[in-house]
Amino acid sequence: VTTRKKLFHRLVRNEAFGWVRALASGDEEALESIATEACPLAKLNAARSAYLTRHEEVRIDAPARGPSLFAYADDLGRVEQTILDPDGDQDWVFTGQVDAEASRASGRAVVTLTNIECLGEPGLLDGGADG
Repeated sequence: VTTRKKLFHRLVRNEAFGWVRALASGDEEALESIATEACPLAKLNAARSAYLTRHEEVRIDAPARGPSLFAYADDLGRVEQTILDPDGDQDWVFTGQVDAEASRASGRAVVTLTNIECLGEPGLLDGGADG
């Protein structure tokens, strides 16, 4: 699957947007499904709470899936998915890492969430990462 660059890029993008959908839903099970050791459930809950104090909703419409909000450095396996907020600040970003070997073995994009942060307020979520 990784040799078909365009297809694999789309699969990675779908995985990254899944993080946005989970955050938008606020559903504990959805958030648990994307939580990782690097970005635990407590941090995701803290991020959702902090985000919603600044913005009225997490957009998941067609513009929120726009290509300008997604970046994938396939040589490094680094993924960034920016959240499109109603105010257009675009200051919240998910980052992740693609495991190319695991993706080849499983035939799907294996992408691990590594962080969520508010670019305008570094350190905002540091207290929520311990849970």
